Amino acid sequence: KATGFGRVEFDNPVAPMKGIYKVNPEALMFGTDLPSTRAVRPFEENDINLIKEAFSESETDKIFYENALKWYAKN
Repeated sequence: KATGFGRVEFDNPVAPMKGIYKVNPEALMFGTDLPSTRAVRPFEENDINLIKEAFSESETDKIFYENALKWYAKN
């Protein structure tokens, strides 16, 4: 799940997300990590923009919607 950017120990989570997406485009889905109680930096709207800027429109459709729909529909 692409979430909790305020809890990672690196500056930019894009490279790991790109790697996951390259291995399996259906494996990456976005989440807010709310209420972010353990994060140094809580969820920000810019977390969404980070993904939108790093991935194409068809990729973001999968990350923000389609992958989660498939995942929760079968589990």
